[in-house]
Amino acid sequence: MKGINFVKGMMLCLALVTGTAQAQRYVCMESNVGKWCLELLPQYAPITVANFLNYVNQGLYDNTIVHRSANGTAYDSLYLIQGGGYSLGSDATFNLVKTFAPIPLEFSTVLNVRGVMAMARVASDDNSATSQWFINTGDNVGVLSYWSDNYYAPFARVVRGMDVIDKINALPIVNVSADQGLAFMELPVILSGISLFKISKNTVVVINKAYALDSLAGLPPDAYHCSTTIENETLTELCNGSVTFPVWVDHLGLYEVNMQLVSTQPQVVLTLKTFSTKQMDTSIQETAEYDPDTKTLVIPSVRIGTTIYKSLVFKLTDVVSQSYTLQDYSRQ
Repeated sequence: MKGINFVKGMMLCLALVTGTAQAQRYVCMESNVGKWCLELLPQYAPITVANFLNYVNQGLYDNTIVHRSANGTAYDSLYLIQGGGYSLGSDATFNLVKTFAPIPLEFSTVLNVRGVMAMARVASDDNSATSQWFINTGDNVGVLSYWSDNYYAPFARVVRGMDVIDKINALPIVNVSADQGLAFMELPVILSGISLFKISKNTVVVINKAYALDSLAGLPPDAYHCSTTIENETLTELCNGSVTFPVWVDHLGLYEVNMQLVSTQPQVVLTLKTFSTKQMDTSIQETAEYDPDTKTLVIPSVRIGTTIYKSLVFKLTDVVSQSYTLQDYSRQ
Protein backbone atom coordinates (compact mmCIF):
# COMPACT_ATOMS: atom_id res chain seq x y z
CA MET A 1 0.00 0.00 0.00
CA LYS A 2 1.74 3.05 -1.05
CA GLY A 3 0.09 5.96 -1.18
CA ILE A 4 -1.93 8.04 0.70
CA ASN A 5 -4.79 8.51 -1.68
CA PHE A 6 -6.22 5.99 0.71
CA VAL A 7 -6.09 8.33 3.69
CA LYS A 8 -6.31 11.71 2.11
CA GLY A 9 -8.80 13.29 4.38
CA MET A 10 -9.24 9.76 5.64
CA MET A 11 -12.94 9.85 6.29
CA LEU A 12 -13.31 6.13 6.85
CA CYS A 13 -17.08 6.29 6.91
CA LEU A 14 -18.17 2.72 7.45
CA ALA A 15 -22.05 2.85 7.66
CA LEU A 16 -24.38 -0.01 8.54
CA VAL A 17 -25.18 -1.44 5.11
CA THR A 18 -28.59 -3.03 5.23
CA GLY A 19 -29.10 -4.21 1.67
CA THR A 20 -31.24 -3.17 -1.26
CA ALA A 21 -33.81 -0.41 -1.17
CA GLN A 22 -37.33 -1.29 -0.15
CA ALA A 23 -40.43 0.90 0.20
CA GLN A 24 -40.94 2.16 3.74
CA ARG A 25 -38.18 0.02 5.16
CA TYR A 26 -37.51 2.33 8.13
CA VAL A 27 -39.50 4.26 10.70
CA CYS A 28 -38.09 7.16 12.72
CA MET A 29 -39.62 8.54 15.90
CA GLU A 30 -38.79 12.04 17.13
CA SER A 31 -39.36 12.73 20.82
CA ASN A 32 -38.65 15.50 23.30
CA VAL A 33 -35.72 13.36 24.52
CA GLY A 34 -34.24 12.59 21.10
CA LYS A 35 -34.76 10.60 17.91
CA TRP A 36 -34.42 6.92 17.08
CA CYS A 37 -34.86 4.98 13.84
CA LEU A 38 -35.98 1.41 13.27
CA GLU A 39 -35.38 -1.07 10.49
CA LEU A 40 -38.57 -3.04 9.82
CA LEU A 41 -38.39 -6.84 9.45
CA PRO A 42 -41.28 -7.88 7.18
CA GLN A 43 -39.46 -11.07 6.24
CA TYR A 44 -40.18 -12.29 9.78
CA ALA A 45 -43.47 -10.57 10.67
CA PRO A 46 -45.25 -9.15 7.59
CA ILE A 47 -48.66 -8.71 9.24
CA THR A 48 -47.15 -6.99 12.27
CA VAL A 49 -45.04 -4.65 10.11
CA ALA A 50 -48.05 -3.71 7.96
CA ASN A 51 -50.09 -3.04 11.10
CA PHE A 52 -47.35 -0.82 12.57
CA LEU A 53 -46.98 1.13 9.32
CA ASN A 54 -50.74 1.69 9.26
CA TYR A 55 -50.52 3.54 12.57
CA VAL A 56 -47.40 5.43 11.47
CA ASN A 57 -48.79 6.54 8.10
CA GLN A 58 -52.08 7.71 9.60
CA GLY A 59 -50.23 9.84 12.15
CA LEU A 60 -51.63 7.92 15.10
CA TYR A 61 -48.26 7.76 16.88
CA ASP A 62 -47.82 11.54 16.70
CA ASN A 63 -48.12 13.18 20.13
CA THR A 64 -48.12 9.80 21.88
CA ILE A 65 -46.13 9.09 25.03
CA VAL A 66 -43.76 6.46 26.35
CA HIS A 67 -45.96 5.34 29.21
CA ARG A 68 -43.78 2.58 30.62
CA SER A 69 -40.11 2.06 31.40
CA ALA A 70 -39.06 -1.22 33.02
CA ASN A 71 -35.50 -1.82 34.13
CA GLY A 72 -35.58 -5.12 35.96
CA THR A 73 -38.02 -3.88 38.57
CA ALA A 74 -39.89 -6.03 41.04
CA TYR A 75 -43.02 -5.83 38.86
CA ASP A 76 -41.89 -8.12 36.04
CA SER A 77 -38.06 -8.33 35.73
CA LEU A 78 -38.21 -6.96 32.17
CA TYR A 79 -35.96 -4.43 30.45
CA LEU A 80 -37.90 -2.27 28.00
CA ILE A 81 -39.68 0.96 27.17
CA GLN A 82 -43.27 0.87 25.90
CA GLY A 83 -45.46 3.29 23.97
CA GLY A 84 -48.06 3.59 21.25
CA GLY A 85 -51.07 3.32 23.52
CA TYR A 86 -51.71 6.81 24.82
CA SER A 87 -51.57 10.40 23.61
CA LEU A 88 -51.18 13.51 25.73
CA GLY A 89 -54.28 15.69 25.81
CA SER A 90 -54.26 19.48 25.93
CA ASP A 91 -55.68 19.26 29.44
CA ALA A 92 -52.66 17.20 30.63
CA THR A 93 -54.56 13.92 30.52
CA PHE A 94 -53.69 10.63 28.85
CA ASN A 95 -56.04 9.56 26.07
CA LEU A 96 -56.25 6.18 24.36
CA VAL A 97 -54.87 6.00 20.82
CA LYS A 98 -57.39 5.07 18.14
CA THR A 99 -56.84 1.41 17.30
CA PHE A 100 -57.59 -0.90 14.40
CA ALA A 101 -58.62 -4.54 14.63
CA PRO A 102 -56.23 -6.77 16.61
CA ILE A 103 -53.72 -8.80 14.62
CA PRO A 104 -52.70 -12.45 14.95
CA LEU A 105 -49.49 -13.31 16.77
CA GLU A 106 -46.67 -14.07 14.31
CA PHE A 107 -44.04 -16.51 15.51
CA SER A 108 -40.44 -16.37 14.28
CA THR A 109 -36.96 -17.15 15.52
CA VAL A 110 -36.18 -13.45 16.12
CA LEU A 111 -35.46 -13.04 19.82
CA ASN A 112 -36.50 -10.25 22.17
CA VAL A 113 -32.95 -9.03 22.74
CA ARG A 114 -31.64 -5.52 23.27
CA GLY A 115 -32.58 -3.13 20.47
CA VAL A 116 -35.41 -5.27 19.07
CA MET A 117 -38.96 -3.85 18.90
CA ALA A 118 -42.00 -6.07 19.40
CA MET A 119 -45.76 -5.60 19.67
CA ALA A 120 -47.35 -5.47 23.09
CA ARG A 121 -50.58 -7.37 23.67
CA VAL A 122 -52.90 -8.60 26.39
CA ALA A 123 -50.97 -11.28 28.27
CA SER A 124 -53.89 -13.71 28.22
CA ASP A 125 -54.68 -13.28 24.50
CA ASP A 126 -52.07 -14.12 21.84
CA ASN A 127 -54.02 -12.38 19.08
CA SER A 128 -54.71 -9.04 20.78
CA ALA A 129 -51.92 -6.69 19.59
CA THR A 130 -53.13 -3.35 18.22
CA SER A 131 -51.09 -0.14 18.53
CA GLN A 132 -48.77 -0.65 21.48
CA TRP A 133 -45.11 -1.50 20.93
CA PHE A 134 -42.08 -2.00 23.14
CA ILE A 135 -38.32 -1.82 22.62
CA ASN A 136 -36.14 -4.26 24.52
CA THR A 137 -33.43 -2.38 26.43
CA GLY A 138 -31.89 -5.61 27.70
CA ASP A 139 -32.04 -9.32 27.05
CA ASN A 140 -35.63 -10.50 27.62
CA VAL A 141 -35.18 -13.85 25.89
CA GLY A 142 -35.72 -15.86 29.06
CA VAL A 143 -39.06 -14.16 29.71
CA LEU A 144 -40.36 -13.48 26.18
CA SER A 145 -39.03 -16.50 24.29
CA TYR A 146 -40.65 -17.85 21.15
CA TRP A 147 -40.60 -21.35 22.66
CA SER A 148 -42.55 -20.21 25.75
CA ASP A 149 -46.20 -19.39 26.41
CA ASN A 150 -45.26 -15.73 26.87
CA TYR A 151 -44.12 -14.78 23.35
CA TYR A 152 -44.38 -11.27 21.90
CA ALA A 153 -43.73 -10.79 18.18
CA PRO A 154 -40.54 -8.90 17.21
CA PHE A 155 -40.88 -6.94 13.96
CA ALA A 156 -38.17 -4.23 13.92
CA ARG A 157 -34.81 -3.30 15.38
CA VAL A 158 -33.23 0.00 16.40
CA VAL A 159 -30.51 1.03 13.93
CA ARG A 160 -30.05 4.60 15.14
CA GLY A 161 -30.59 6.28 18.48
CA MET A 162 -30.24 3.38 20.92
CA ASP A 163 -28.56 5.92 23.20
CA VAL A 164 -31.87 7.84 23.26
CA ILE A 165 -33.74 4.66 24.19
CA ASP A 166 -31.25 4.07 27.02
CA LYS A 167 -31.68 7.67 28.17
CA ILE A 168 -35.45 7.17 28.43
CA ASN A 169 -34.95 3.87 30.23
CA ALA A 170 -32.72 5.63 32.77
CA LEU A 171 -35.28 8.34 33.62
CA PRO A 172 -36.96 8.28 37.06
CA ILE A 173 -40.27 6.46 37.09
CA VAL A 174 -43.43 7.30 39.01
CA ASN A 175 -46.46 5.20 39.78
CA VAL A 176 -49.57 7.18 38.85
CA SER A 177 -51.80 4.12 38.46
CA ALA A 178 -54.11 5.33 41.22
CA ASP A 179 -55.10 8.30 39.05
CA GLN A 180 -54.42 7.06 35.51
CA GLY A 181 -54.87 3.26 35.57
CA LEU A 182 -52.66 0.17 35.85
CA ALA A 183 -50.80 0.94 32.61
CA PHE A 184 -49.04 3.80 34.42
CA MET A 185 -47.27 1.94 37.20
CA GLU A 186 -43.85 2.65 35.61
CA LEU A 187 -44.21 6.05 33.92
CA PRO A 188 -40.82 7.58 32.97
CA VAL A 189 -40.73 11.26 33.87
CA ILE A 190 -38.53 14.27 33.25
CA LEU A 191 -38.06 16.04 36.57
CA SER A 192 -36.65 19.52 37.07
CA GLY A 193 -35.14 20.32 40.43
CA ILE A 194 -37.17 19.08 43.36
CA SER A 195 -40.55 20.21 42.06
CA LEU A 196 -43.45 17.82 42.38
CA PHE A 197 -44.29 15.86 39.25
CA LYS A 198 -47.16 17.17 37.15
CA ILE A 199 -48.26 15.74 33.81
CA SER A 200 -47.26 18.01 30.92
CA LYS A 201 -45.43 17.85 27.59
CA ASN A 202 -42.29 18.87 29.48
CA THR A 203 -42.43 16.18 32.15
CA VAL A 204 -43.28 13.02 30.18
CA VAL A 205 -41.62 11.50 27.11
CA VAL A 206 -43.64 12.68 24.11
CA ILE A 207 -43.17 11.28 20.60
CA ASN A 208 -43.84 14.39 18.55
CA LYS A 209 -43.96 12.54 15.25
CA ALA A 210 -43.31 9.17 13.65
CA TYR A 211 -42.71 8.72 9.92
CA ALA A 212 -41.70 6.01 7.46
CA LEU A 213 -38.73 6.21 5.08
CA ASP A 214 -37.47 4.14 2.17
CA SER A 215 -33.85 4.87 3.12
CA LEU A 216 -31.83 6.45 5.92
CA ALA A 217 -29.46 8.07 3.42
CA GLY A 218 -29.04 11.77 4.06
CA LEU A 219 -30.17 11.62 7.69
CA PRO A 220 -27.73 12.68 10.42
CA PRO A 221 -25.17 9.89 10.88
CA ASP A 222 -25.24 7.21 13.53
CA ALA A 223 -22.76 6.83 16.35
CA TYR A 224 -19.98 5.69 14.02
CA HIS A 225 -20.01 8.93 11.98
CA CYS A 226 -19.26 12.59 12.49
CA SER A 227 -20.01 13.95 9.01
CA THR A 228 -23.47 14.93 7.86
CA THR A 229 -22.47 15.70 4.28
CA ILE A 230 -22.35 12.19 2.90
CA GLU A 231 -24.70 9.26 2.62
CA ASN A 232 -24.11 6.46 5.08
CA GLU A 233 -23.31 3.66 2.69
CA THR A 234 -20.25 2.52 4.66
CA LEU A 235 -19.59 1.35 8.22
CA THR A 236 -17.62 4.06 10.08
CA GLU A 237 -15.85 7.39 9.66
CA LEU A 238 -12.50 8.75 10.75
CA CYS A 239 -13.46 11.33 13.37
CA ASN A 240 -10.68 13.32 15.04
CA GLY A 241 -8.12 10.76 13.98
CA SER A 242 -9.96 7.61 15.05
CA VAL A 243 -12.61 5.17 13.88
CA THR A 244 -15.27 3.32 15.85
CA PHE A 245 -17.10 0.30 14.45
CA PRO A 246 -18.70 -3.05 15.35
CA VAL A 247 -16.58 -6.14 14.80
CA TRP A 248 -17.39 -9.83 15.00
CA VAL A 249 -14.57 -11.73 16.72
CA ASP A 250 -14.53 -15.44 15.92
CA HIS A 251 -15.30 -17.63 18.95
CA LEU A 252 -15.93 -14.58 21.16
CA GLY A 253 -18.85 -12.58 19.75
CA LEU A 254 -19.71 -9.00 18.77
CA TYR A 255 -17.72 -6.01 20.04
CA GLU A 256 -17.48 -2.28 19.47
CA VAL A 257 -13.93 -1.01 19.07
CA ASN A 258 -12.20 2.32 18.67
CA MET A 259 -8.96 2.53 16.69
CA GLN A 260 -6.51 5.42 16.27
CA LEU A 261 -4.84 6.25 12.97
CA VAL A 262 -1.14 6.41 13.91
CA SER A 263 0.59 6.24 10.52
CA THR A 264 -0.08 6.82 6.83
CA GLN A 265 3.48 6.47 5.43
CA PRO A 266 4.92 4.18 4.38
CA GLN A 267 1.93 2.12 5.51
CA VAL A 268 -1.48 2.78 7.00
CA VAL A 269 -1.53 1.68 10.63
CA LEU A 270 -4.41 1.65 13.10
CA THR A 271 -3.91 1.03 16.82
CA LEU A 272 -6.60 -0.30 19.12
CA LYS A 273 -7.29 2.23 21.88
CA THR A 274 -6.74 0.82 25.35
CA PHE A 275 -9.97 0.04 27.23
CA SER A 276 -12.11 1.08 24.25
CA THR A 277 -13.47 -2.40 23.52
CA LYS A 278 -17.09 -2.99 24.57
CA GLN A 279 -19.07 -6.18 24.11
CA MET A 280 -22.33 -5.64 22.23
CA ASP A 281 -25.53 -7.52 23.00
CA THR A 282 -27.55 -6.63 19.93
CA SER A 283 -27.43 -8.04 16.42
CA ILE A 284 -26.06 -5.90 13.56
CA GLN A 285 -26.27 -6.97 9.95
CA GLU A 286 -22.99 -5.45 8.75
CA THR A 287 -19.81 -5.64 10.84
CA ALA A 288 -16.08 -5.90 10.50
CA GLU A 289 -14.63 -9.35 11.19
CA TYR A 290 -11.55 -10.40 13.14
CA ASP A 291 -10.00 -13.87 13.04
CA PRO A 292 -7.82 -14.44 16.14
CA ASP A 293 -6.15 -17.45 14.48
CA THR A 294 -4.84 -15.52 11.47
CA LYS A 295 -4.79 -12.16 13.32
CA THR A 296 -6.64 -10.61 10.38
CA LEU A 297 -9.15 -7.76 10.60
CA VAL A 298 -11.43 -7.19 7.59
CA ILE A 299 -13.46 -3.99 7.38
CA PRO A 300 -16.09 -4.30 4.62
CA SER A 301 -16.18 -0.72 3.32
CA VAL A 302 -14.64 2.70 3.89
CA ARG A 303 -15.39 6.16 2.56
CA ILE A 304 -12.54 8.61 2.05
CA GLY A 305 -13.81 11.94 0.86
CA THR A 306 -15.91 11.04 -2.16
CA THR A 307 -14.27 7.65 -2.72
CA ILE A 308 -15.41 4.33 -1.26
CA TYR A 309 -12.92 1.56 -0.49
CA LYS A 310 -14.00 -2.05 -0.06
CA SER A 311 -12.68 -5.09 1.80
CA LEU A 312 -9.91 -3.45 3.78
CA VAL A 313 -7.63 -6.14 5.18
CA PHE A 314 -5.51 -5.30 8.23
CA LYS A 315 -2.99 -7.59 9.92
CA LEU A 316 -2.06 -7.48 13.62
CA THR A 317 1.63 -6.57 13.35
CA ASP A 318 2.43 -5.58 16.94
CA VAL A 319 0.71 -7.44 19.75
CA VAL A 320 2.07 -5.17 22.49
CA SER A 321 0.78 -1.92 20.96
CA GLN A 322 -2.18 -3.65 19.27
CA SER A 323 -1.20 -2.14 15.91
CA TYR A 324 -2.86 -3.26 12.68
CA THR A 325 -1.22 -2.62 9.30
CA LEU A 326 -3.22 -2.30 6.07
CA GLN A 327 -2.50 -5.18 3.68
CA ASP A 328 -5.05 -4.83 0.90
CA TYR A 329 -8.20 -3.08 -0.28
CA SER A 330 -10.26 -2.50 -3.40
CA ARG A 331 -11.57 0.81 -4.69
CA GLN A 332 -15.05 1.63 -5.95
